[in-house]
Amino acid sequence: MSAPTASNSRYYILFLLLAVQIVAQVDRMAMSMLVEPIKADFSLSDAEAGFLLGPAFVVLYAVLGVGFGIWADKGNRRNLIGYALVVWSVLTMACGMAVGFITMALARMGVAVGEAGANPPAYSMMSDLFDEHERGTAIGVYSTSSNIGILVGFAAAGAISEAFGWRNTFLLFGIPGILLALVMFATVREPARRQIDIDAGDQSLGLMATARHMLSQQTIRHLLVGGALTAFVGLGFSNWLPAYFERTFVDLDRTTIGIGLGVVIGIVGGAGTFLGGFFSDRVARRDIRWRLWIACIAIAVGWPIGILSLFADDYRLVLALMALPAFVALFHLATLFALVQQLVASRMRATATAILMLFTNLLGGGLGPYFVGWLSDQLVDQYGERSLAIALSTLIVFAFWGGLHFFMANRHLVDDVERNRALGHT
Repeated sequence: MSAPTASNSRYYILFLLLAVQIVAQVDRMAMSMLVEPIKADFSLSDAEAGFLLGPAFVVLYAVLGVGFGIWADKGNRRNLIGYALVVWSVLTMACGMAVGFITMALARMGVAVGEAGANPPAYSMMSDLFDEHERGTAIGVYSTSSNIGILVGFAAAGAISEAFGWRNTFLLFGIPGILLALVMFATVREPARRQIDIDAGDQSLGLMATARHMLSQQTIRHLLVGGALTAFVGLGFSNWLPAYFERTFVDLDRTTIGIGLGVVIGIVGGAGTFLGGFFSDRVARRDIRWRLWIACIAIAVGWPIGILSLFADDYRLVLALMALPAFVALFHLATLFALVQQLVASRMRATATAILMLFTNLLGGGLGPYFVGWLSDQLVDQYGERSLAIALSTLIVFAFWGGLHFFMANRHLVDDVERNRALGHT
């Protein structure tokens, strides 16, 4: 088989990168679907389960992502993604062999080490394959991996765990990543990088130079905080939804819960994630500030309905009400990454992506699931099984806070874009 080249197969590479991230999301979200049987087997509290869902994965994922970003800016990005696939797939299987809280946490940390090596080089590759007027759409396609991964992960984990147990679910989930790594090595060549920017020089290859360039821009400072807060909300919410359904609607089986959540978050949410990037590219041709205005509108409209849905009495009504917030929940995601890519030099992009992910994952994704679990434990004496719904409802405060930072970023966006264009960044 002849290997496709970056010049004539950018869509093939894009969809292969999408497949890589779908596998990553499936392996990552399986823990959310299986949290209740794991809690029962290991006698865990909600706070301990929240640690497995959040910090046990996210701390290493976010911190090591910076190192992998630096590697990707200097080395072969295709190889980094392929090796990362193998590592996290093997450690996903190790989750199925855990004997308690400590060994499960260690296995989750191992999955994080592998998955940390995938996103930074992928965003860098996409920025070399697509220009600034196409990146939002390309990243929107790539970002649907979160929704598709939830669709496949929730539905498959629910059905497989009921038929074969949660341990065998992890063992089976590790196989696709190893096969996909073989496809990556066999069919993808490293894409050619765009020109090194005229003002960047060798300093663009360093972590500190990239961080200084990013933090010198008020737009990026607000994007980092807004991204962290929206990740806090989104991951805190999605990671605990399966447990919420199992506790609130006790007659539901895990397969029904997995399919229902998979359809709403996976299919409906995936459509919204893609369209958020697609519309962002279209409106930006007229006024780039519409990229973030769309994100602000989505937050203001979607999250109040999402919180209200938690208190409906019928699970079908809950799922129906969740359709709108699921559709708009990640409208901002492609815009967030596309703008950061546009506001840095070409040889800074993987490192800049890793820094962005450090904020969104470590401060947002790491703390969100743990916060919900911790707060649920504090409220359980007063609210019983409803404590989890109450804890989830408090996330709306953080959603609006994140939207405020996106609004403030828009006040500086045009000036920062023009400054980067003057430096020769594309």
